[in-house]
Amino acid sequence: MENRETFYDDAHDLVDLSDVDESGQFFCDLLTRSDTGLKSALLKIDSSVRLWASQAPLNDGVASKLLCCHLPIILRLSRECPLDDVRSSFTSLLEELESQGTSVPTPAASSPSSFFPSISKLKDPNTSKEVSCLFMDAFLYDGRVSRVTQVMADHPLYLECHIRCQHYLMHGDGPLPYAWRSMISVLATARHRCSVLARVLLKNFQDQGGEASWLQGTDRLPQKLQNLLEVNRLLAHQPWLVNHHHMERLLKPGPDSWSMGELVHALVLLAHWHAMSGFVYGCGINHELDMPEGHVYTVGTASTGSGNVTTLGEGDSSRHGSEASGEAAISSTLPGDDSSGQVHSASQAHVDSRRSSDAAVASSLESGSIVRVTSREDVGELAEKMKGLTAEEDEEDETSGEERLKNFQQINASENGGGPSAACGPCPECIVPFLDEPSFSYTDFSNRKHSLAIHPFRLHDYCWEDHGFSLVNRLYSDIGPLLDEKFSCVSSLTYNKIGDLENIDTSPFRGAIFNYIHCIKGIFHDDYNYRQVNQLLGRDLKNYVKMVTCFPERVTAKEFECLSMFQPSEQVHINFLLLEARLQAELLYALRALNSYITRRS
Repeated sequence: MENRETFYDDAHDLVDLSDVDESGQFFCDLLTRSDTGLKSALLKIDSSVRLWASQAPLNDGVASKLLCCHLPIILRLSRECPLDDVRSSFTSLLEELESQGTSVPTPAASSPSSFFPSISKLKDPNTSKEVSCLFMDAFLYDGRVSRVTQVMADHPLYLECHIRCQHYLMHGDGPLPYAWRSMISVLATARHRCSVLARVLLKNFQDQGGEASWLQGTDRLPQKLQNLLEVNRLLAHQPWLVNHHHMERLLKPGPDSWSMGELVHALVLLAHWHAMSGFVYGCGINHELDMPEGHVYTVGTASTGSGNVTTLGEGDSSRHGSEASGEAAISSTLPGDDSSGQVHSASQAHVDSRRSSDAAVASSLESGSIVRVTSREDVGELAEKMKGLTAEEDEEDETSGEERLKNFQQINASENGGGPSAACGPCPECIVPFLDEPSFSYTDFSNRKHSLAIHPFRLHDYCWEDHGFSLVNRLYSDIGPLLDEKFSCVSSLTYNKIGDLENIDTSPFRGAIFNYIHCIKGIFHDDYNYRQVNQLLGRDLKNYVKMVTCFPERVTAKEFECLSMFQPSEQVHINFLLLEARLQAELLYALRALNSYITRRS
């Protein structure tokens, strides 16, 4: 006879705990604009959670597990839901549970970013209606207002483009099944060990009914997905190596072949999540509150019996214990979790050390011991340089194409070997199963193998506007305009100010950042004067830009200090440029290779 755990609620109705959803789908009724529907959903969740808490000491197994699964999500919604009623209801629920002796989670980091400790517009009464609507859209799309979304909120024009594009990639019409999209995205974030994104994507994969065996490692993936791993590696670290041979192997007829549409969808996903990993590290974005690293547990104030739900062990409130137990609670099948739910100490020590360093700088920023705008003179000097370059551009530029290429090559050569001296720390445990050939990493374009055969990518011959857009839109309908909208938005996004100086044309500075990223990725703009890169970007800023776009997993708050002369919203704006420049670079290499394959085949 099947063993089913049951108990009676206060109304003496039999409750079958084996039928209770242990995933985030338990909260899906909150995704509504109906006040009546919202109240009904809140009542259902509230009564269920209180029931589990009251019965946990008597039914230590299932009820305790359900609390552990759902309380971190309730914590997130109590802090980061755009609906006031939800935040208020769940805040009260957690407070009452804690007062009754139940161990409840608390944020490991209350701010969405360790670099922007004051950013949080969800509860700010001065938040514009436009941003509030975007938060609501994001919540209805994904069931969360992610910390990435919150950090982007100072720029609603860009945020709207980002939300639309990412939602279409992950949930819109397209040739790839939803679970495949999530797994491909996990593989992309794994290249830069970005557990902040990978955790959420893995949760989505499970909620979408993804094959559990895939979580055991890349060798358990379907051969079709395994065939994509090489292109994933190359696009992430050395995109100039991608060529028509790679496309031919993926498209070759057979049981594991990709269709043209599937391949383009996959390539856009890879490029998108590589770039998003850089944005997460570049802005110091913290883990989502409902992920294992995003919360810690506190023991309730009331005395607890031996059966009380505690994920720390009796009275253990250490970071290590809380994260390990939360990890096991949220999903016992996520990779990197052993049978006891413990996190390997070496990896955890690296994470804690990194967090401690970032938290110290964030605390200094918040307290004012590190001044965000180092001096008006620094900003004024940059503004004067931009004015001078704008005036020069108004005159006829007689720089020859040959001289531009020489300047391009000089910048590439000068950057050879630049970057961080510190080695990358241990790989997060949830990433390990999805990171194939971890030793393969970024190499400077100027130091590339086969330099005589691989020339700079000249936009005069293949560019997004004239070539890439039409190809991607033909093979993966409707994604072209969404990508183009993002590129156009970040290119034109300006408030005509820098620091506290207004009426400033910042286009030379924005152009220098964008073109510098393309330069270190081997992409040559025939009509750009590369001397402006060294005129406008200092050594520390160039080092930061290169780290974020080439090896973002090594970025810490120390490197971020080079942006201290800018306002927080401007620091985010700079990271938009890094994100989109890298995304466009990877897409250009991938689409050019695909176009070459199509041309050779015809």
